[in-house]
Amino acid sequence: MPNLKLLVLEDQDDYIESNYRSPVRDYERRGVCRVELDVVKTKSEALSRLKQSRYDGAILDLRLTADAGEAEGNAVAKEIHSHYLMPVAIVTSFSGELAPELRTLTEKPSTLFRYFNKGGDGNVVFEFFLRVDRTQVLQVFQPGGQFNRVLSTVFWDHLGPILERLDQGMADDEVRRRILRHTVFHVLAILQRDGNCENWDPYLNEEMYIVPAVGTRVGTGDLLAAPVAGGGHGDHFFLVTPACDVDKITRSLTPPALGAPPRAAKPPLFYQMVRIVPLTAASLIDRTQLKEIVNKTNTRYHLLPPSATYPGGILDFWQLQNLPAARLADYHRIGQVTDPFTKDIVARIGAWISRQGSPDFQEPVFEQAWAKISPPAQPR
Repeated sequence: MPNLKLLVLEDQDDYIESNYRSPVRDYERRGVCRVELDVVKTKSEALSRLKQSRYDGAILDLRLTADAGEAEGNAVAKEIHSHYLMPVAIVTSFSGELAPELRTLTEKPSTLFRYFNKGGDGNVVFEFFLRVDRTQVLQVFQPGGQFNRVLSTVFWDHLGPILERLDQGMADDEVRRRILRHTVFHVLAILQRDGNCENWDPYLNEEMYIVPAVGTRVGTGDLLAAPVAGGGHGDHFFLVTPACDVDKITRSLTPPALGAPPRAAKPPLFYQMVRIVPLTAASLIDRTQLKEIVNKTNTRYHLLPPSATYPGGILDFWQLQNLPAARLADYHRIGQVTDPFTKDIVARIGAWISRQGSPDFQEPVFEQAWAKISPPAQPR
């Protein structure tokens, strides 16, 4: 039976009893879960408790008193969003007072940050936390969770040998980036290999994409939407330009420093991208071809599977196009394909472009070769 500890910011005793304490007693009586409620009635109490205890989630009212000059719950929600890893339920009658940066979390929609009307059923709020608990995400991210254990292995077993190399006049932010990159590489390696045997679970479709895109710089594997006349965006493309060339183009487009001599004129610069045929528009692909694409026996196409974050599509390597670098700003970065899948796609595109035709033989070489192959020995 799950055990949850929730921080509750609410100042109305009757509401606490009817919508929170009563459902909790019912859950425990029916053996659904045990819920410990840590109820506070002020913003300062809530912020103090966050520093003192570990919680599996927080239930926050926005406006605690009728004459308050601010929605105090916003400050607590912002603090959790900035410094803690736990699901948050906003339960309020003043949804219009939710801070803009928090409202975007409720609009995604997010499994971890939800808005609930205060006039609703309190059981719905607890079901939200139970759904999060069933995903095991807290067991990964909370203090003492799996992610922390993996990080501990990296810290004690792998970081030591490189630290002296980093203490050689590098800027502090560069040192931190290098440590972070080194750590991420090791975390992935640890997850891929459990002891001496492979222990890599099959990917979910959602693991193929990062939506929205990370950072501001374009990169290999980005998913781009082309502009259309009159505004908006249309066709989607997968950027295949190698990372080294992306960096060269970026530096070439960067204006020279103030006072530096002008750069010599260079030929036009291009990015390379492959059109993504939407699954809803892939009418020329029949069931047999789709199986070949999924199994990667059809070398012309590559499937981008549909997911919760990206609708998917089919990469058609025949539709490899050049995009003038100056036009990139007109395209919208939808997201990006994660690194392992990007490398696979780029390698397949390279193999497609460099393919060579095979000469045909006049003789029936299959039958000739088959006649020479010895049949397997029969068991005695």
